[in-house]
Amino acid sequence: MKTILRQLKLFIQQQPKGYVITLMLIGAVSVYCNYHFGIEDQIYEFGKLQRFFAFAGLYAIHFYLAYLLYSVFTG
Repeated sequence: MKTILRQLKLFIQQQPKGYVITLMLIGAVSVYCNYHFGIEDQIYEFGKLQRFFAFAGLYAIHFYLAYLLYSVFTG
């Protein structure tokens, strides 16, 4: 566990501070929206195939947003 935390700390130190702060804000807003609007609960009401694509789309939005921010902050 100490190794994982050490690697995480090193990774965060190597990233631009604005990038890390922005990702934390996006994460906080995502968690708030999920609990406030019940996004995950609504997705679980879908059928199996729709649920798969809904979760894949949700994760893709976060992944590409983080990738876009990384390209903005690292130039």
